[in-house]
Amino acid sequence: IRSDLREFYARLIWYLATAILAMIISSCIAFILSSRLQRVISEPILKLSLAMKRVSREKRYTVRLEKDGSDELGTLIDGFNNMLAQIKLRDDQLQSHREHLEEEVALRTAELWTANAQLKESEERLRTILDSVQAGIMLIDAHTHVILDANEIALQLIGNRKENTVGAVCHNFICPAERGSCPVTDLHQRVDTSEHLMVTRDGESLRSMALKAAS
Repeated sequence: IRSDLREFYARLIWYLATAILAMIISSCIAFILSSRLQRVISEPILKLSLAMKRVSREKRYTVRLEKDGSDELGTLIDGFNNMLAQIKLRDDQLQSHREHLEEEVALRTAELWTANAQLKESEERLRTILDSVQAGIMLIDAHTHVILDANEIALQLIGNRKENTVGAVCHNFICPAERGSCPVTDLHQRVDTSEHLMVTRDGESLRSMALKAAS
């Protein structure tokens, strides 16, 4: 009986040792396989995650990742790189458009300033001419017959103020002609130098020599 028990214990110890050894070998193999799988799967995913955080934080769309294969992870990395390339292209286009727009606005502003300066200079020159001429002059719009300007002598002739004259229609104001009977715009005379009556503020008629030119 003792001999049988010794043999039984010996076999039990052998089985336990074999099982423990198999577990150790299995653990080593699993560790080796997991390390390789981590390099193949986990590291590319970790790199992709870090790259996404970097792009989000620094707004640098020039970041690119290198793929290690043509598997699903390689396709994912290609898609990530293409997305960054498209964003970088659109960002460059927007920046170029913004710079071009700023240049265009600056150019148009300079042109507008020059045009306003020239217009002001022309108005001052015209005002100087009107005030220096020793005759009554009025500028009248050929289409609307609205009085645009008048010099001091013309205002003295009709006895009215400038603020009451400029902006008024010449018919039945300074000219006794009715609407539709203007010698220049309605009767198709290019220049009218005939003698006409001018109406003053008090309604009196003042005979004068008028010179009108259609514009």
